[in-house]
Amino acid sequence: MKRISFSIVLSMVSLVCLAQPKPEKFLGIAAVQQDSVYYANQAEAWHNEILKNPKDETAWKYYYMSKYYLTWFEEESEESINPMDVIMDEISKNIPDTYTYYFCKYRETRRNDDNKEYADKAISLMPAEKDFFDYDNFLFYLYFHNRMDEMRKMAKDYYNSGIYSEYILESTRNELAEMEPNAIFVGKTDIDIIPKLLLIYGNNEFTDKSIIIGGDFLFDDHYLEQTFKNLGIKESFEIEVDEDFASQFEDREELDEFMAGYEYYSYDTIHFIYKFIMSHTNRPMYFSKININSWDPSYDYFNDEGCAFRYRSSDDALSLEDCLEKIKNNYENVDKLDFLKRHSVDERWTGCITYAMIWARVLEMAAVKYKIDGNTTKYEETISFIKDINKGMGLDDSESDEQIQSTLDYINSLVE
Repeated sequence: MKRISFSIVLSMVSLVCLAQPKPEKFLGIAAVQQDSVYYANQAEAWHNEILKNPKDETAWKYYYMSKYYLTWFEEESEESINPMDVIMDEISKNIPDTYTYYFCKYRETRRNDDNKEYADKAISLMPAEKDFFDYDNFLFYLYFHNRMDEMRKMAKDYYNSGIYSEYILESTRNELAEMEPNAIFVGKTDIDIIPKLLLIYGNNEFTDKSIIIGGDFLFDDHYLEQTFKNLGIKESFEIEVDEDFASQFEDREELDEFMAGYEYYSYDTIHFIYKFIMSHTNRPMYFSKININSWDPSYDYFNDEGCAFRYRSSDDALSLEDCLEKIKNNYENVDKLDFLKRHSVDERWTGCITYAMIWARVLEMAAVKYKIDGNTTKYEETISFIKDINKGMGLDDSESDEQIQSTLDYINSLVE
């Protein structure tokens, strides 16, 4: 009887141990998005580690990130106390003046003017062994602030660590390979910028290309000035009104009246900055297809020539058929896309789905060109490849066929 009781006790203890979540060094939500249950379990697991050792910086960092991601799933509370502020207070009490303290403080203040102080302190205390969050938070920061020596070293370390998604790196290789020599690429998000920094500065690929952090980042006077300097532009920025813009107004008087009340930092100003850069560098410019709606009004000047948009003036713009020819030529002679069929959707980062969707649409345009040319064999091969990509994204056959047909019908309607 005693043996049976002892066995039962052991079984109960084992069940309790199994039920307790284990702490994991997870990736950021931009890479792999988990559900709220996962982040709640990780918060509990890392908090247990903190109870064992209140000075454990790793435990505090992952506890902080778990709780932070949990807020993404919760409705805004009317309570005056922010739970993240409470955690930050605990961090400041237990591990003040440490890398993790400044890491968390930087994340708390990223939209404030004083965040540079915390970022710089964190970078100075950064451990030799880095994880996803260390690289992800500060590589972009170093590039934005033109701290190129530090950025190059971090880019090399990040690339060599093997942490970053090989799928996204392969997509980016093809994206950059499609661009003309000495091209300037404009992006805004981590998935636009970071993989290009890893390839160009971390692995010395495509070193003729330049990367600009666009959009609202160009409203930072220091960054804009430094960008011009890096591109060899000596002139100060001025809004240059060209015929494309002037044609929107009935006469010169209406245009002058508009310009007289023109706010220097408005959304349209970004468009003028891009045109200023192109006219003073004579270099081709490309834009990310990710979050394309946020690029207006520049979107009117985009040509769809592959994985990225080519920015062109109306005088230089290609016809739709010329764009299709360009895409077909890239597909046949430049792109190396076998990686799109290698992995299932479960093995990829969140951003891989975005790139898979972009490549599927690009190949649908190539398929249209093959159909126009009467090349039935290449058309069917390309459609089959697109179906493989769609399957990797989790689409069943009927969903894949519907998506493909929708795009083909749309492009055909433009061609006709």
